[in-house]
Amino acid sequence: MLCDGISAIIKKQSEMNLVASVGNGENILPMISKSKSYILFLDLGLADQNSLLILKKVKKEVSKTRVIVMDLIPAQADILVFIQAGVSGIILLAIQSQNIK
Repeated sequence: MLCDGISAIIKKQSEMNLVASVGNGENILPMISKSKSYILFLDLGLADQNSLLILKKVKKEVSKTRVIVMDLIPAQADILVFIQAGVSGIILLAIQSQNIK
């Protein structure tokens, strides 16, 4: 649901372009390498992949891409680990697309 809200916000911005929305962690690196994305919104709670490992791979392989992690209630220790790994930002709130105007 958070991903849907962010996608809706980006689609409404004339100066921004939503390149892709990827449903699983294993498709992230090939997608951002192919699209040369500037910003990656990464869910901390990916079921199929470790978000921290994905962040580290992105920073190593596609270093110009900024990574913003998202979670409803991340642990304080998780936030610190992601900051140390080079995350560009953290979104802590749930956004529901029906509330976006």
